[in-house]
Amino acid sequence: MPDSRISSGPVDVLASGTIISFKGNPIEVAIRALPVPLDLTPIPFAPQLPLGVVPATETVVQFKFIFRFQDDPKVPDIPIPPATIEAKTIEPLTLEVTLKNFVSPLGGGNIEPLRVGKAFNRPLYLSYRVYYLQGGDKTLTYAVYQDRSQEQPAPQQEAKETPKSNA
Repeated sequence: MPDSRISSGPVDVLASGTIISFKGNPIEVAIRALPVPLDLTPIPFAPQLPLGVVPATETVVQFKFIFRFQDDPKVPDIPIPPATIEAKTIEPLTLEVTLKNFVSPLGGGNIEPLRVGKAFNRPLYLSYRVYYLQGGDKTLTYAVYQDRSQEQPAPQQEAKETPKSNA
């Protein structure tokens, strides 16, 4: 998003948009993460969904989301299965997100932003909504956020001796 800065609370919006898939094809979104204003060394992405390791020489990180849509076949008199999401790393810095059974014209998606990794020691989040008009292609609305604050490591607790009681 050149020449603009959008934020919401403690996060910067790296990218957002609405896309109608073309004839059922996946939607690919390439995004650049923002370095922190200070001179910090880039670090690996979060272990929950390891997108890859950022080389220390990079000043900007580009990563990619691939959104795929998949529906279970319709069976008469059987309700539509619930919508689900699966995510997997398919190559360094590329996350494939499969959105299964998103068939509502009213839309479906996550309620809370999903943490998908981190870049420059700053957490990355994804929010999405999927809409479907019967007989048409899926419409994806997404936003990718990066926390403005540097993530602090969990404090190390020192082992302390517990006083013994004379009971």
